Amino acid sequence: MKKALLLLLFILVPAVLSAQRMYYSQRMIDSLDRIVVTMPSDTAKVNILNTLARATVMTGQLSIARGYAAQALKLSTTLRWKPGIAMSYNRIGNSYSYTGQNRDSAYLFSSKALQLWQELGDKRNMALIYSNLSSQTLDTADARNYAFQSLKYAEELGDSNSISRARHSIVTYYFLRMNDLSTARMHGEYALSFITSSEETITAIMRYEIMGLIYMRQQAYAKSLQCYFKIVDLAAKYGDTASVFRSRTALTLTNTGLIYFYLKQYAKALEYHERALVVRKEMKDTASVLSIMSTICEIYKMMPDDTRTLDYCNKTLRFIAAMNRSQTPWEEVLVYRVFADVYRRQKQYVSAIFYGKKAFDMARQIDEKTEISYSQKELGLCLLALALDSTGTKVQSTRHTDSAAHRAVFDAFVPRGTTAQLRLAQDILEQSLGIAENSTYALNDVMEECYPGLITTTTLLGDYKSAVLYYGKYVNLKDSTYSAENNNSISLLEMRQSEENLRKQEQISSLEIEKVSNEKKLTIAGLVFTLLLALILYNRFRIKKNANIALEEKNQIISEEKEKSDSLLLNILPAEVAEELKAKGTADAKHFDNVTVLFTDFKSFTTISETLTPQELVGELHTCFKAFDEICTKYSIEKIKTIGDAYLAVCGLPLADEKHAENVVKAALEIREFMAQRGKELGAKTFEIRIGINSGSVVAGIVGVKKFAYDIWGDTVNTAARMEQNSEPGKINISETTYALVKNQFTCDYRGEIDAKNKGKLKMYFVDAEKN
Repeated sequence: MKKALLLLLFILVPAVLSAQRMYYSQRMIDSLDRIVVTMPSDTAKVNILNTLARATVMTGQLSIARGYAAQALKLSTTLRWKPGIAMSYNRIGNSYSYTGQNRDSAYLFSSKALQLWQELGDKRNMALIYSNLSSQTLDTADARNYAFQSLKYAEELGDSNSISRARHSIVTYYFLRMNDLSTARMHGEYALSFITSSEETITAIMRYEIMGLIYMRQQAYAKSLQCYFKIVDLAAKYGDTASVFRSRTALTLTNTGLIYFYLKQYAKALEYHERALVVRKEMKDTASVLSIMSTICEIYKMMPDDTRTLDYCNKTLRFIAAMNRSQTPWEEVLVYRVFADVYRRQKQYVSAIFYGKKAFDMARQIDEKTEISYSQKELGLCLLALALDSTGTKVQSTRHTDSAAHRAVFDAFVPRGTTAQLRLAQDILEQSLGIAENSTYALNDVMEECYPGLITTTTLLGDYKSAVLYYGKYVNLKDSTYSAENNNSISLLEMRQSEENLRKQEQISSLEIEKVSNEKKLTIAGLVFTLLLALILYNRFRIKKNANIALEEKNQIISEEKEKSDSLLLNILPAEVAEELKAKGTADAKHFDNVTVLFTDFKSFTTISETLTPQELVGELHTCFKAFDEICTKYSIEKIKTIGDAYLAVCGLPLADEKHAENVVKAALEIREFMAQRGKELGAKTFEIRIGINSGSVVAGIVGVKKFAYDIWGDTVNTAARMEQNSEPGKINISETTYALVKNQFTCDYRGEIDAKNKGKLKMYFVDAEKN
């Protein structure tokens, strides 16, 4: 009877777990632990031990989990039972990968499990292990292959849970490793459609968690909220005693609060963060408590209530001090940023700049790029506000109330004079913006404040070209932000309407519908008729009104699109050529006597490109050519075009430049240095460059009538191409004509006369460096 009971338990435990009728509680683990001691040493005991290993992993008891799995492995090996051995290896691998901190060990044991499942031909478990390996391997290409291999076996089985798991691995690959949000979202939504009631709650929660993050990154906040509401609902089925679900619930509450923060619904953001804070305090998770408290500081700042904000900031600092951490936490940097913002708002510039600089110095100390950007933004805005307060009244009035430490930092850091303060503000804001614009995660809130600040500083300093540039970037950012906010507002309204309709439907279904008299029906019918007539009249009025609004909007759109087309034209053509094209409808070809042509290409481009994925190849070309564009702009060089891996540019047109040869050689030296540094960072993942330069005359003009392009022709261009073809990797090869123009500015090595294709013997020189 006892053995029969144990066998029944062996059959029921996985079924109970899969059906989500229980959670991995310590009570359940203790019960199984007592039972397994009395079991005979057979395959049933192996399965119970592996079940215990899984349960203890899910509750975070990783060393205990490995102990159960090791017992299962030893018994399976004695019994020579391969399925048990494979499952034991898998459980050990999971115990190492649970925290993500020991991938090598996880990968080793999962690989052993895979080998056995392959020998047994068990596609279901092969799909499972391939999914695990995708997250455990450190090799990006292997991660992708494992994920799609898992999907292959899952689809052959036609099993919804396996397909969902495999899709989740693909999502993780594209999201975490490739930062490809669109592809990750596509696979993630497909994975969600395969979640069934038989899938374990923790697995379903993981699916919704990663989709919530993807939607949040794409600013699809309504969809992200739907995922987080679903997680809270699923986690509740396991009860509050399972720590793993309490942790995930707290994380979900925090992320939900962040979304409401991004949506500027600060009261809701505060509500969810305070709920998350209660859970984290109960769990005694001090690191998470600190993170939430620092975020609440920012929420209070935005509400805003300066007194409450400062009180909570001081409370957070006391909490940090009580933690007695050896290193500065990034949350402390955030708190000082909030101090700076509040005091700037109050025009207490001495304290504002003291806390802004303190935040910046701490951010640099811990080398946290995001916090550096935020701190620089805040410090730059404090300096700008000070400079704009031309009377200096507030600064003078705080001399007696500011602490000596605050005043000392202010006096040492802030230069005297409005112009000097503006220049320092511009420099700091540009540094902040540089980090924000190149961040993996878009720091839109930093850019939204830096752009107006830089527009103001550059305008006041008389740098109107930069002011216009920053204004254009600010408009583009606001357009994209407005579009995202508008889409989220519509989605949130639709979600609220759906919830309201559901509540109304439940109320109606709960009521007993009473019979009404024919008289009442006639009365209602009359009211309905009157209402319908009123609606028809109102609808006609609304249609006419909307038509007028639509016409105005179309005219506005036409005007905006014209501005965009003009901007696009200036991005394609030189400004002088673009104006001529708009004025005449055509642009005449012109002859330019003194120009210098730059040609580059990459050595063994075809061979290297075969080793890269299409995304890696295009991404690397984009990075290189973007850098080339920036260098050419710096030296007033006009980019003509790219042809595959070749890059063509020219200096001295459409406006003459007496330093055309010198500028091109300087640019070539910077391009060579950039590619050398790129090679040190990426190795075989990038290219070696060859550069060729020639000076002379060219003809320039627009080619064709569709997808037209500005181009140059002439023997000078052909010779520049021969210079590049006869160059060497990492070298700058210039012609005799160019050498004559730059020999006094640069050190060059004469190569002798080299036979160039279709050009005969040409004298060539390698440029070494610029002369001191």
